Amino acid sequence: MLNDHQEEIAHANSNNNESEESVSLEGVKSRASQRILNVNVGILGHVDSGKVSGGICFDFCHVDLHGPNDQIDFGTSLFRQAAFDKNPQSQERGITLDLGFSAFYSDSQLPNYDKIQFTLVDCPGHASLIRTIIGGAQIIDFMVLVIDAIKGVQTQTAECIVIGEITCDNLIVALNKIDMIPVDQREERIDKIKKSLVKNVFSQTKFKNPPIIPVCADPREESDKKIKQECLDHLVKEFHKFVKVTEKNENEPFLFMVDHCFSIKGKGTILTGTVLQGCVTIGKNIHIPSLGEEKKVKSIQMFKTPVDKAIKGDRIGIAVTKLDSKKLERGFVCDKGYIEIIDTVLATASRIRFFKKEIKGGAKYHVSVGHETVMGNITLISRSKKEGLSSEVFDPTLEYTLVEDFEENTHVERDVFVKIEFEQPICCYANAHYIASKLDTDIHANTCRLSFNGRILQMWNRDQVPKAQLAKMLPVFKYKEKRGVVDRVENANTIIGKNILNSKSQSLQPFIGRTVAILVDDQPRFYGTIDSSFGQSGKFRVVFKDPLPKQPNLRNKPIQFRYKVNIYDETKTWYQ
Repeated sequence: MLNDHQEEIAHANSNNNESEESVSLEGVKSRASQRILNVNVGILGHVDSGKVSGGICFDFCHVDLHGPNDQIDFGTSLFRQAAFDKNPQSQERGITLDLGFSAFYSDSQLPNYDKIQFTLVDCPGHASLIRTIIGGAQIIDFMVLVIDAIKGVQTQTAECIVIGEITCDNLIVALNKIDMIPVDQREERIDKIKKSLVKNVFSQTKFKNPPIIPVCADPREESDKKIKQECLDHLVKEFHKFVKVTEKNENEPFLFMVDHCFSIKGKGTILTGTVLQGCVTIGKNIHIPSLGEEKKVKSIQMFKTPVDKAIKGDRIGIAVTKLDSKKLERGFVCDKGYIEIIDTVLATASRIRFFKKEIKGGAKYHVSVGHETVMGNITLISRSKKEGLSSEVFDPTLEYTLVEDFEENTHVERDVFVKIEFEQPICCYANAHYIASKLDTDIHANTCRLSFNGRILQMWNRDQVPKAQLAKMLPVFKYKEKRGVVDRVENANTIIGKNILNSKSQSLQPFIGRTVAILVDDQPRFYGTIDSSFGQSGKFRVVFKDPLPKQPNLRNKPIQFRYKVNIYDETKTWYQ
């Protein structure tokens, strides 16, 4: 099940090496009845770090299976280099400008599987393509970070580490281009680089001390070509350490993340992507929410192999009929009703520690959900941490506070949430992961653009939720205050205050019975209750339960009236 570019590549390869291609196809057919576990491996790194051009993805799928080193058998290559990346610049320079996919088989070390199918998800390394990187990273099981041994950690390398922390639990470092280091210095230099990466980079991340595998994906010298094979062998052994079988509940709603869509004459329209949850079978009706269309599954293939069913984690192609491939480049396919088209969400929020700029409520951010990136205006809210209550649960019976600045230590003492109002509707589902970024930052600036991330808890359309309902859904309060001054002390338990009203014509009635405080050194010291008005000039009487001290002199001391309002309550009712 190949797109036109894949077919061109396959045809070219068959002309150049017909025997290799025929062996590959025979290998595919022989595996049709085998038990195969698919594992998605993200290949990320700074542009030109060597992921593609004679690099990591290319090497895995072009290992010599039949030559002198046939004892190093990575299995059958199924897709060729940059198989989906048709951009001329990508082909000319050997860099990735779109998501690229390739795969190879390896013998399984798990009891219930015969083979492991490692699907390599090659994400672009250029700063301007961060949207594509984020989309690709959301389908991976673990990540290979390619670092140039000569240039070290670059800006996009750092952003890839951040994305890896958000989307997966395990990371392998491929320290590439070690052949650029003189042989007599190589071992010592590599050891220093490894120690430096762990101490200065990874010790500050959740990966702490990841495996760092030296590789030379594009060796210049003949003597380095054998080392290249040994390095890749070592890398694949590390792959197997991170392979695990996750729970795959086939009864969950079907959710499929589409990364490419194309037509094949006589076959129909092909949707390629990864099953995120549930299962899909031939004959099943699937829904394309962005188009509002429902289609029946005509056939399913898993890397050229026809299958009757696919489950969570499988990378597949789904064939449907009567679908215009030009209408869908990438997005979601699901059971009808599982995904909604909405313009507002409530989500958890975790600040990305490498983001050094301010995060302010009311600001706009680029928000990525799946393969979509849309501008959104944010409202930050928080609550005190509560024992026994998960930070990812929003309880509308509790009280929340409007957050002006999301500082680095805000989430230490408080649980932070965010309401995002998108500038245009997006396809979304509950518990979807999102990443908010400042992608308008200069791509040449040496700074992380990824700001905060989290999971979507609630979603709705603004025009369908009345303000009164929103005030109940989101009990978010903003604290305000008014200040007056002590005009004089009337007796030990009473003072006369003034200047708390905006004007003499304003009624004092809403203030009657409210609590105020006399401030000393700008701190509340004495609490009392507004009892009544005094005269006709806006003055008022405050009664204190406990007698006031004779010292300090309270005349002209500030009186603070502190209150709160629900920011979504149109009546602007005061609460204390």
